[in-house]
Amino acid sequence: MTSLKTLVLANNNLTKIPGVAFQNLHQLKYLHLDNNQLVSVSSSWQLPASLKSLYLSDNQIIHIDDSIIALDLTFLYLHGNKLQTLSTVVQMYLAGIKNLTVHGNPWRCDCDLVFLIHLVKTSRGFRGGYDKLNSHHVTMTCETPSRGSVTEIDETKVKCPPSPGCPEGTYKNYAGVGLCTACTSETSDPCCAARQE
Repeated sequence: MTSLKTLVLANNNLTKIPGVAFQNLHQLKYLHLDNNQLVSVSSSWQLPASLKSLYLSDNQIIHIDDSIIALDLTFLYLHGNKLQTLSTVVQMYLAGIKNLTVHGNPWRCDCDLVFLIHLVKTSRGFRGGYDKLNSHHVTMTCETPSRGSVTEIDETKVKCPPSPGCPEGTYKNYAGVGLCTACTSETSDPCCAARQE
């Protein structure tokens, strides 16, 4: 079993994954957990570093733990879940994944998602491509504050409150390490753009 490369656990009504489920699966590359009842992607799953494709579509997922960034995934399928937002760390990680699906989630397109919104609108692979946020030409849509395609949002109009611990006119950088960065009219940073009047 330690040489297993593909594990299909789809369509099993799984609600949680035991912490030892993938222990000793050091060669696992493809993990199918789609069409279950999972509500979060947790660090307790202890996914193997060898994993390249993770199928999590059509679950009930509302949260993805930051620990996912330790994986060197090529494929990540998150469509058809209940995701509304993601941490900035996870958003930045998703930008580097070759094949990613996130459509069919009730996204809350507010200040917390401004990095992903900006990425969708400015990255060639995110627009009309098949390999990023579009799957079968279905684009990421916002459920709130107004329903519609993420490509219709002007991220510079998203009103963001001041970052905690940072002086007015600054924001906490994407990496979340606590550095405050000044927003100026020359700054092309989407967080800054969203904080300017």
